[in-house]
Amino acid sequence: ADDFQDDARISLLKREDRLETGECVNVPSWTGKVEGLNYQISRVETRVVELNSLHTKQLNRPSMEEGGEEEDRIVKMTQELTKQFSDCNKQLSALQRHSSTLRGGQRQVLVNIVNNLVARMQEITNDFRVSQGNYLRKVEAREQRSSQYFSSFTQDEEEDDGLLLVASSSSSGWQQQDIIQMEENSKHLRRREQEISSIVQSIQDLNTIFKDLAGMVSGQG
Repeated sequence: ADDFQDDARISLLKREDRLETGECVNVPSWTGKVEGLNYQISRVETRVVELNSLHTKQLNRPSMEEGGEEEDRIVKMTQELTKQFSDCNKQLSALQRHSSTLRGGQRQVLVNIVNNLVARMQEITNDFRVSQGNYLRKVEAREQRSSQYFSSFTQDEEEDDGLLLVASSSSSGWQQQDIIQMEENSKHLRRREQEISSIVQSIQDLNTIFKDLAGMVSGQG
């Protein structure tokens, strides 16, 4: 850390020396935008890992009905991440347009930077939409298995209906329990529909972003 600080001081002193001697220190206007975009892409990469961990945690639950809070977090993070991907894509597009206004060495440098950032974004975007698709398929498969089990359980109850109606008090107890269970199932279904809807929308948006990135590559060529 001390070495880094010493290097920073030396760099600053050299810059001040150049300014005192009248040398012009030209920093391209786009460097700040590149640094900002680099930071945002790194942040996106970190959050993708966090969301994948949430997916794994949710799928490893004995019963997905227990993970209501996790589902809410997944929905929120999916929407936020998709927006971040979109924002990065827009900033990349703006940098590409800016590079076409430059000449000489600066233009080539910015073109190379944009190409590298586009390739990086393509890889992250593709990995994210694949992980989203895999999670969606696993959730739907688990829902289907749960639905089949619940259907068979309901059929068994109907066949044993005569046994359940031995006493009126017992019957009313089952009815109340069924109502509570139905309300819980309804809440669970609403959460699951919202989660699935957000992932489907995210995948569609990511497909559009991926196409835009491919267009930037051909445009740079």
